[in-house]
Amino acid sequence: IMEPIEIKEVCRYFGTTYSEAKQEKKVRKNEVILVRYYCFLFLKERTKLSLEQIGRFFDKNHATVLNGLKKITSWIETDFEKRYIYDAIKFRLDSIDKKENHRIQFFVNRIKIRRLKNPTLKKTVKRIVY
Repeated sequence: IMEPIEIKEVCRYFGTTYSEAKQEKKVRKNEVILVRYYCFLFLKERTKLSLEQIGRFFDKNHATVLNGLKKITSWIETDFEKRYIYDAIKFRLDSIDKKENHRIQFFVNRIKIRRLKNPTLKKTVKRIVY
């Protein structure tokens, strides 16, 4: 399974990998759980995946995902540090979305310009867009 950008960014923020977040290690159990909970939250907020589908990324069931969502939501409301982490990751994901939307719009504009018949109008539009 190819992991979504939400999982990649959460793992990048915590300096871990998807495979580490997926497995349970006794030594770093709390860190791994926290990474997983943030992944659950961002996947739920930013995708149309069901709890069951989110759980499949981590070999967990929907009840585990729901429990994790309740816990991380509560922690974000009460713990400043966890709120800061949430905001930092959200900012990064939003900036990636903006870059992607800009890239898509750039190519849409190029296609529209190519379809213009009038050469003078084409030059004028190219100067404005680029």
